[in-house]
Amino acid sequence: MILAQDICSKLNLDSSVILKKPIRGKNGFTTLELIDALINNDTIIDAATKLGYSDNPLKQVIRTLLKPILGISHGDNWRKKLLSLIKHKYCNQCNRILPYSMYTKDCSRDDQLANSCASCRVLKSKREKEYILQRTPSWSELELIKRFYINCPIGYHVDHIVWATCTK
Repeated sequence: MILAQDICSKLNLDSSVILKKPIRGKNGFTTLELIDALINNDTIIDAATKLGYSDNPLKQVIRTLLKPILGISHGDNWRKKLLSLIKHKYCNQCNRILPYSMYTKDCSRDDQLANSCASCRVLKSKREKEYILQRTPSWSELELIKRFYINCPIGYHVDHIVWATCTK
């Protein structure tokens, strides 16, 4: 809710304004609850479900409240757009919302930031290194491997071996 409050203040929106009044057993929701639902869910449908509505009432509110301010087009993501206002981003790996300072640069992306945060990228790198180490034969088998290369029949080749390029 703190991030949602920051976004409301950045957009000069009153967070306590009731956007949908309670009707037919459904709870209404405020601007703060709408922003919170949009930044904590992947899609508008998920956000609407969290608020207890179908997607149409939510789309109507977004069309009247947020679209004129942000000018977002059809293909854009509300979560991404709203979080970018306060310089935060959603990490696809750990499913957390973190500040831009927690991400590494990726110049090929439109926001110039990597998909996953720096800690997730380090963890992924460690897992990949472990994976390679587990599949690399011990150095005691190096002589057997060299003999295998030498004895390989003509017309055949040994393929996909990481440790064949090692110099030790």
